Amino acid sequence: MLDVVLENYKFKPFKRTLIKFLKECEFKERDYKIIEDGSFSGQDVYNSLLYRYPVYFGRPIYSLFKEHAVPRRYMQPFGMKYVICGRAYIQNTNRYFIAIHTWAPNFESESTVDYKNMVRDNKINLQLYTDHIRKMFNLIAKAGVEYKLKTIYSPAIGQGAYMHALNPLQRKRCFDIFVKELEIVNKKIRVIVCTTDKQKVVGNHIKLENLFEKRRCRFGLVNAWDSYSYIGNGLSRDPTIDGYYVAGYGPNKELMNSSYLHNPIFNMNAIRRQLLL
Repeated sequence: MLDVVLENYKFKPFKRTLIKFLKECEFKERDYKIIEDGSFSGQDVYNSLLYRYPVYFGRPIYSLFKEHAVPRRYMQPFGMKYVICGRAYIQNTNRYFIAIHTWAPNFESESTVDYKNMVRDNKINLQLYTDHIRKMFNLIAKAGVEYKLKTIYSPAIGQGAYMHALNPLQRKRCFDIFVKELEIVNKKIRVIVCTTDKQKVVGNHIKLENLFEKRRCRFGLVNAWDSYSYIGNGLSRDPTIDGYYVAGYGPNKELMNSSYLHNPIFNMNAIRRQLLL
């Protein structure tokens, strides 16, 4: 299956050594779980998982892949949120961490579902944004409890490229909400946001450090996934957390891992079973 999926890309998505490692991990136990809150039907969640583009940067990048399974005019339902979790084996070790893949509200362009539903006349609905960020953190915390994690490390999810269509004041207000909700979720489980942006180091739970540092204890690591893409999105062509995390390049020099195998295409039986389909 892995070979067939990789042949769909029109570029080299991984280093050769990581492809070899993925093949070694393809049939290892993943402890794969979908964490959601019941807001949508199992069929809606299934469709959301199935209908994704291999590479999506605000729009499908057809020059980078051959085929996709997304029906014409399909759009992710507004408010759709869940996390995909599982063991991510670390290359050149006998260890793994728990990968937690999810996404924040997407304002990378004015055409996104989130922008159309949360922004009116250039005014953002901050209460709706708060609800979505709270739901995201609650699902991350739920995953932490499910896997009995002591600490979860996360990027400043949704506070970078996803803010592109907002003005500076709107971005600041969204970040303030993010910081507040991070404080709240830390009453349930320890979540540390790692950033290399000094301006984002505020509060008690945001640290100036590389997200991809080696960790000694059992831990969870949040991936800033995209609401329309495969896990890993543009992989070696993706200069964002999603690409670094899954393709093992850029700042990710210590945690090259098997999380590409968390894509739904490799886990359809587990997904149908969990969603009762």
